[in-house]
Amino acid sequence: TRTYSHSEAGLRAYVSYATSTQNVRIVVQQLSAPGWSASGRADESIPSASTYKLYVMMRVFDDINSGKLTWDTPMLDTTAGGCFERTIVPSTNPCAEEWIRQYGRQALNDYVHGKGFSGGTGFTFRDATHTTAGDLAKYLIGLNNGSLITGSNRDMLLEKMGRQLNRTGIPVGAEGSAQDEEGFLWDS
Repeated sequence: TRTYSHSEAGLRAYVSYATSTQNVRIVVQQLSAPGWSASGRADESIPSASTYKLYVMMRVFDDINSGKLTWDTPMLDTTAGGCFERTIVPSTNPCAEEWIRQYGRQALNDYVHGKGFSGGTGFTFRDATHTTAGDLAKYLIGLNNGSLITGSNRDMLLEKMGRQLNRTGIPVGAEGSAQDEEGFLWDS
């Protein structure tokens, strides 16, 4: 029965209400003019579910760019390129978990923190890998504007996120195209 104006103030009022009455964390950032934004509980560290894969891929891209890894490098029963596809499009876990094993959880923590992400994002929390809504927003804004991931890596990640199989959330309500990485966890 609550109503909100179609304005930035209305958006902020809705996000404030939703995050104060529900177990959700929200960051909304309009990427074009007029640049509306709203957030609630954005800095709370919570289990990341599959969204951790975005941070892992950022590390993989650095290895691709430096020549330490190629998309044809054998990995599990496929290649690094096949693992990239599996990690993002159907969002399966084995390849991402193998990259975590290869890099090491603490080294991945150091890596993401070195990229400017908060201590709320990390691979060594007791219960699961964690992130914050604020860090995910920072990642996606950097992906969108090319400040975090650039060139063909950026294009490939956006293309795979555009084909992500779990498309019943934000893409359904978006006016334009949407790229996403879902985050189902435990019994969600």
